[in-house]
Amino acid sequence: MKSKQILVCEECENPMKQAKTLEDLPCLPSEWYKDKNLFKKFDIFYCSNCNRIYRRSKEFEFMLGQIWEFLKQFDIRNE
Repeated sequence: MKSKQILVCEECENPMKQAKTLEDLPCLPSEWYKDKNLFKKFDIFYCSNCNRIYRRSKEFEFMLGQIWEFLKQFDIRNE
């Protein structure tokens, strides 16, 4: 089974789109000048109606995956 997450803008309540490049974004985030590898660290979403940008850290999902793999080692059903 596949699951899908949809992010909704708080202001206009329309679904947000995921940006693949900087050209997709309506404006540049302020962190771009400090760190040019934003897409490696974050999933960046934008709302085309009200020009909001939202980012979600990829590190959190990576750590959840690591914890899940660790817990699967101790699954008693595999014995």
